[in-house]
Amino acid sequence: MTGSLKSRMARSLAVWIAITWAVALAGMYACMGSGKIEDRDDQMKAAAVKLLELTPADAARAQAGQVERLGAPVEASDSDWMVFQLWRGRELVATTRDGPTQPLRPSFAPGFDNVEVNGKPWRVYVLPDRTGTFQVQVGNARDQMDDAFQRRSLRV
Repeated sequence: MTGSLKSRMARSLAVWIAITWAVALAGMYACMGSGKIEDRDDQMKAAAVKLLELTPADAARAQAGQVERLGAPVEASDSDWMVFQLWRGRELVATTRDGPTQPLRPSFAPGFDNVEVNGKPWRVYVLPDRTGTFQVQVGNARDQMDDAFQRRSLRV
């Protein structure tokens, strides 16, 4: 035997305390992550509504085959970026500068989805207008969301 009963019990207790703390911290991290996704979903939904309210009048005048590049992507916070696209039917009318020209969500189905864009995972929200003429697709690359979450969660 190595050591007294008292020292073995103390080591065992220390190991269980460390395991308990590790599980508790992992649970907190997971809970904060799911809340962050919900926050980002709210931001994407709000951006889609604003874009849909602001752009159809100009987009209706856009000529077929002409894609307008509209400035930088929408800034969410802390240098996180959301990319948006405005579609008329299956024709891209406007998108953020350096945004992909293929649909963020090729099915064009309304709502949230996790998709792959250029081989990378993205979180996308799709919102059609009331007439079905226009549709806004707003998305954010998951790696950007994860990086931003890690930066915020590690701040003291």
